[in-house]
Amino acid sequence: MGSGSPRFSVVVPTRNRASLLTESALRSVLRQSFEDFEVVVVDNASADDTGAAVRALHDSRLRYVRAERWIPKEDFFQFALDQAAGEYCTLFFDDDALIVRALELADVSLRSQPADILSYSRACVYHFPNWHESTRRNVLTVPPYTAKLFAVPSHQHLREVYARMDLLLATPMVSNAFYRTAFLRRVIQDRPRLFPHGHMGDYNIAAWTLWSTAQDFLYLDYPLAVFGHWKENTSAQLHDLQTTMPEYQEWIAWMMKAFLAKMPLQTYTWMNAVAAALLDMQQPLQLPFGVDPTTYLGEFLRELDRLVDVVRVVDVAAGVVPAAGVGLLRGHSLARAFGELAVAILARR
Repeated sequence: MGSGSPRFSVVVPTRNRASLLTESALRSVLRQSFEDFEVVVVDNASADDTGAAVRALHDSRLRYVRAERWIPKEDFFQFALDQAAGEYCTLFFDDDALIVRALELADVSLRSQPADILSYSRACVYHFPNWHESTRRNVLTVPPYTAKLFAVPSHQHLREVYARMDLLLATPMVSNAFYRTAFLRRVIQDRPRLFPHGHMGDYNIAAWTLWSTAQDFLYLDYPLAVFGHWKENTSAQLHDLQTTMPEYQEWIAWMMKAFLAKMPLQTYTWMNAVAAALLDMQQPLQLPFGVDPTTYLGEFLRELDRLVDVVRVVDVAAGVVPAAGVGLLRGHSLARAFGELAVAILARR
């Protein structure tokens, strides 16, 4: 890093959401109590007035970068991170909001114990009014937190992610962590695509970075941001199978063909995609551990139970299941999934 580099780069990828960008993410970042930072707005070939809206803020801490052609989502995240000039960088989305002291607290944490990675609690969530479950609409959830800083053994933490087939409270992900920029660039040099499994980006960046650092990572049990959930983001489209957007439908089809076809259970569910991504990263990282078959079957069954409940909630709220939900859940997918699971369990006896 050059002597003129800021302490932090807050990198905000965006596309066609000028109003949300300027009223939510940028407003919260520019109000920080900490001063040594830049905000890099990276525009994925928007057709609206995103560029003009950013420039109209007239703030010297803002830098605007535009991709002239649309880049697929997770590859675009990598392109966005490449624009960071700060000592540490964080990817921050345009539907989220930083608390006023977020960068100040991150700086204090990293000065107390320098590390390649600092993650923080992402459990503070706001569900937008268009969320598919009516009981959560327009609800802000702020869970208990300790405000304590923890040093976490990086390799052991990744082992636990594999053992549970799930991201843990402290796991560094795409948008709940600050990464030393020079470290992240070394990680990318070893593997040209930071997100080879598309929407499994949280698992990708967790595995690559946790196994690549020789240090403990830091976890601050403090909600530095409010994360927005709405009907067009990954939580609804892929976790709960409310898949209405072509981008997500295409990703499911690609994931099934490229990775799930090799799995013991080949039906698309989020947890099956998680297992496939974890297994695919095991060899290039030369991990001495992997996905446990018993855990795999158990988590698959647990998710099927959850998805049945999600469909029931949507039925009650809306009277009908959305068309995409019918195709994925009522048409054949759950029945096929339960059948695959039964065969797999019997084969293990």
